[in-house]
Amino acid sequence: AAADLGDVTVTRGHTVQDAPNNNEGIARYYDVSPSQNNSGLSAELTLAYNDAELNGLSELELELFKSEDGGTSWSEEGFDSRDASANTVTLGGIESLSRWTLGSESAPLPVELAAFEGAETDRGVELTWQTATETNNAGFEIERSRGKRAGWTQVGFVGGSGTSADPQRYSFTDADLPYAADTLEYRLRQVDVGGTGSVSEPIRVGRTVDEAELLGTHPNPAQSRATVRFAVPETREVTLQLYDLMGRQVRTLSQGPKKGRTEMQVGLSGLPSGIYFLRLRAGGTTKTQKMTVVR
Repeated sequence: AAADLGDVTVTRGHTVQDAPNNNEGIARYYDVSPSQNNSGLSAELTLAYNDAELNGLSELELELFKSEDGGTSWSEEGFDSRDASANTVTLGGIESLSRWTLGSESAPLPVELAAFEGAETDRGVELTWQTATETNNAGFEIERSRGKRAGWTQVGFVGGSGTSADPQRYSFTDADLPYAADTLEYRLRQVDVGGTGSVSEPIRVGRTVDEAELLGTHPNPAQSRATVRFAVPETREVTLQLYDLMGRQVRTLSQGPKKGRTEMQVGLSGLPSGIYFLRLRAGGTTKTQKMTVVR
């Protein structure tokens, strides 16, 4: 490199550098840390290795991979020349230095996910993410969970950009949300062209309740059971009661302190056919919904 790098610290390690999609590099890496001018370079880097460090990879397919976060994510940088007799791989035109290893071009290290965020909107939960580089990226399966014990469910898919050295931005809106969930978790399952998948770290999205609400029951009309959904923004004494068309209270469905969203099943056995009113009282707020029972 033409730039003055100052004091350069080179640390060699012999731990296999792997990735969430189970691809692995050789059993050697280098951390290269200049004390100054570590940007805008045009450096040439030659990585050496021993045959015993190949980790089952072919010398004819070795190329350089770079990590800027200590080996958590990797970008495929390529190679200019390979010398299997000298056990070296060389690449020029390098703009900055960090952690480097050798991996196989036929089993590259994964898509480098630069950011993954989520926020609640009027349309649902909007997810956005960005990749720094991609190699054979078929796309992303979007998975959702209501918590650690609830498991993961695929809620969508967004196609990838194949192979790209440029940042790519993606978004997805999850509009069909489970009503009672006050917090949701999301993760991305990145799928390669060959079908191999790797899973991102999950993110958590909180859902707010701005005011008390009582949604219409379903089904409506109902016969034996109905689903009731309501929400209150803060802990309040809540009473949910059912009245007939004459204004007589026929049942108390829920009573006690509540906060956030609630979804519950209520039994309608013993009620004659007719029109009823579901009434929610929460603090000084009252909400009413009409429902019909048929026999």
